[in-house]
Amino acid sequence: MLTVKRKLIILLCVLVLFSGLFLLGGAALILRRPAMPSAWQLLRLGMARSEVLSIVGSDTPDARGIKGFESTGMDVSMAAMPSNWSIFLCYDTSERLISADARFINRVTGLLSTEEFSVFP
Repeated sequence: MLTVKRKLIILLCVLVLFSGLFLLGGAALILRRPAMPSAWQLLRLGMARSEVLSIVGSDTPDARGIKGFESTGMDVSMAAMPSNWSIFLCYDTSERLISADARFINRVTGLLSTEEFSVFP
């Protein structure tokens, strides 16, 4: 049988746990993830590489020979924490876009970071 002291300690631990979860949820609502660059939503399967670069930026380094894909990003701030959106672009042999995956990364805490997801609707 649990003593009164143990019951109070268990109750206090449960309250602290739920309070922490509540505060973390509240912080997630306040610190909303910045929106993905809207221009990236204009990308479509089969676009020529030149069209893609006109949307994501022509200063994108060509790393296809090394990595097999190109990537570029946009620095953003989330509550004064440095973060960025990255996009990974893959082309077929005729330089037509076959995939475009985006990812948000909070470089300080990881809070609200995402796994890669396709930008195609």
